[in-house]
Amino acid sequence: MLKRFYKAPLTRLTKVFLRGIKKHLIANPHISIVSDDCWGAEYYKEFNLPYLTPTVGLFINAPSYIDFIYDLERNLQSELCFSGSEYDFPFCRVNGCEIGFMHYKSLAEVRQKWQRRCQRIDYGRLFFKIDFGRPGFTKQDIERWNKMALPNSIALVNDTFKESFVHNGVYIPDWELNGVKQYTISRKYFSLVTWVNSGEITPANSFDRLLI
Repeated sequence: MLKRFYKAPLTRLTKVFLRGIKKHLIANPHISIVSDDCWGAEYYKEFNLPYLTPTVGLFINAPSYIDFIYDLERNLQSELCFSGSEYDFPFCRVNGCEIGFMHYKSLAEVRQKWQRRCQRIDYGRLFFKIDFGRPGFTKQDIERWNKMALPNSIALVNDTFKESFVHNGVYIPDWELNGVKQYTISRKYFSLVTWVNSGEITPANSFDRLLI
């Protein structure tokens, strides 16, 4: 009983302590992460930051995501068009790119939050995340990604494209489709602190893993 009593507060205190360390290690945590799923939102939750990106609570599958980031500024300034849904959440299109708003209850909520978060985006602090393990990606998509060679980017890769060259690629042996889980898993394989501070991809060391 006493063990359970002390363990829970200690865990919460440890998380608060580690969050404080991470905030001091990262020079400027206020970045705009463009992500193809919920992975990016987890960064803002971890550092208790406002969402500085509209790509929160949604997913953009291949090849729409490549098209979306290729002409990002134009797409974020264009109108969202409702395209119906075969699930319990809205699907929209922006310049032909289909977006599934899986954590939204209504089209009104989608439009309100999309517009508000588009206004927050910092084009001078853009970071990009793509996951080539998600269904539908092809070698042609990887070639397009490599040609763009986006700075401040990270590309997660599973066994499907393990042997392919991928710009800023990070191989995830225990890959997970769920973006929330994938955020924590992927942190074992690259240094988040280095990525946010410099845009460079470096392997996670023991201290990076301690901060997960």
